[in-house]
Amino acid sequence: SGKTAAPPGFTPGEQVAALAAAFALGGPALSVDTACSSFPYALDMAQALVNSGQADNAIVMALNTVLPPALFLGFSQLTAFSARARMEAFGQDADGIVPGECAVAFLVEPVAQALTAQRRPLGVLRALGMSADGAEGSVFAPGKQAQYSAYQRAYRGLDPRDVDYIETHGTGTPLGDATELASLNSFFAPHRPHDQKITIGSIKSVIGHPLAAAGGAWLAKALMILRHKGIPPQPGYRPSTKVDDTCLRLATQQVQPLEERPSAIRIGISSFGFGGANAHLVVDEYRPDDRPVAAPATRSGGGGG
Repeated sequence: SGKTAAPPGFTPGEQVAALAAAFALGGPALSVDTACSSFPYALDMAQALVNSGQADNAIVMALNTVLPPALFLGFSQLTAFSARARMEAFGQDADGIVPGECAVAFLVEPVAQALTAQRRPLGVLRALGMSADGAEGSVFAPGKQAQYSAYQRAYRGLDPRDVDYIETHGTGTPLGDATELASLNSFFAPHRPHDQKITIGSIKSVIGHPLAAAGGAWLAKALMILRHKGIPPQPGYRPSTKVDDTCLRLATQQVQPLEERPSAIRIGISSFGFGGANAHLVVDEYRPDDRPVAAPATRSGGGGG
């Protein structure tokens, strides 16, 4: 408070450096840009810094408050915006995105360290799978096989049948939604009985698309689902009939309770960057009776704001 607005040309790297100076943080301070999937890639870098001993813990922030005029013009020329100003991920009438804002931060640290400091973990980051579209897709056409590869890498050593909910990328565009439905169904269908569909949703239909900060909003929602043991519905629109032909179902009408079970509740989170940088994060419920796992991919999802 009391500070003037950032000067023109104030880059993300400079913003991070200013934050580090303001809070006297002496560890590595950097920004990550893979477009809409920037947050999970930043999360992966944070884990690497902790694992390498360069940091005891890390604050990972997702921030997007104003869509620059140049991006407004670019998205308009691409006809990417919803003509109705309604973002309806996997909706029957989905016709494009609506810009959104997000400001959220998480403390990432080993579970044992969080418990020693008497911080109860909000969740456990179990695994992260990443991939690139390569020659398969383009800036305007996401790659189904590349998305599938991200799921494969995320669930290596984990059972896809244990997933209770998936927070999708959910572009709210006909092509993007169709591609994501196809990749999810291709990977998860072989692991699901026909009568046990996986519930999917996207917070984009509530807050809009916060671009590079999108993954932070996804994780915040996932942690709230774990805390309240319930999946919130998408905001009042008709699901696409294409969802019916998959092993998935869109969260609709009312909160869906998550029942207690012997193993931890598990959520998958997808982020696909504009241009083909894909990521799928696996987050587990923290249980006090669970023994901390020493694997590099396991971290506590603490903090938030």
